[in-house]
Amino acid sequence: MTVRYERSLNKESVDLLKSTGKLNFLIDGYETWIPDDPNAFDIHLREKNEIMIYHGGTRLITISLSNDSVKLSTDKSYSRVGVSYSTLMREWAFDDLVKKQKEYKDYLIEAARIAQNKFYDNKKEGWWSNRLSLYFGKNWDVEKEWLIFDREAVLGFKKRDEKSMFYEKMKEKYLVIRSKFRKDNPKIWGKEDLRKSFGDELDFLAIGPAKELFCIELKHGSYTSGIYWGPLQVSVYKDAFYEVVSSISDNIKCLVKQKIDLGLLPVEATKWLPDGKFKEVKAIVAIADFNKKSSSKDKIKKVQDELRNRGSYYVSVAKIEENGSGLNVIIS
Repeated sequence: MTVRYERSLNKESVDLLKSTGKLNFLIDGYETWIPDDPNAFDIHLREKNEIMIYHGGTRLITISLSNDSVKLSTDKSYSRVGVSYSTLMREWAFDDLVKKQKEYKDYLIEAARIAQNKFYDNKKEGWWSNRLSLYFGKNWDVEKEWLIFDREAVLGFKKRDEKSMFYEKMKEKYLVIRSKFRKDNPKIWGKEDLRKSFGDELDFLAIGPAKELFCIELKHGSYTSGIYWGPLQVSVYKDAFYEVVSSISDNIKCLVKQKIDLGLLPVEATKWLPDGKFKEVKAIVAIADFNKKSSSKDKIKKVQDELRNRGSYYVSVAKIEENGSGLNVIIS
């Protein structure tokens, strides 16, 4: 079974997108496009030589690059944006797309306005996804807890049944723990429902100051059950990435270096890259705007302790809140 993590672009595309490249406008200057919200647009590289731009939990546009053209695409719901949508969403020769810079900017600003009412203005998980991705990414410095270089991180497989086989053993280990809590006290922990398993899409993949890999699962303080099952969920991702970390380390380092070249990560980010392979993978649940009165406070501690008692990795919890232009991060 071959497991892949391939999210870097080819060299020709990187050259086109660099500050000196003719397509740099596709990924540059976006932090100023909505004056009162520098976190409105979050840019990430993807498989198949693609770039995706997020506004909270919503993908506003996909940019697919080939040797001589660029294809722009998005969900049909954004046809409401109007002229810029109908004009832009097709395949372009490089020089022709350069002439559409204004339409491109106008589309993203208007698409963000349409999306934000439901998925962003409530300042819950979608809003915090952008906030953390940029704060610990493009706006990272060496004093911060992590360097986030990818969101919605997934491992790739040739066949779907290979993916199922890979994750089944990992998920089962933590579903047993969830079942134990529910069987012991369904009134507190809820009734068991085996149809609801854990997913396979990690919120953030990051690097720590000791050059270790971090799997970070984001929860908003209002999502009580998501919080206390969070350590089990992120443990699945940690196990999955640890299983293949040696084989994907070079691709991770390539992705980080490309994002530096493209201005999507600071140059200093190279200081946190290991000389060889990543050796350690850690897991953390990041809770934004944690409600101190929530019942999840005691429950998540019990889940953490159960993991430790079973000899599993102890999953830390990071409580995160706004502090002026920065963030307060308390890890326990």
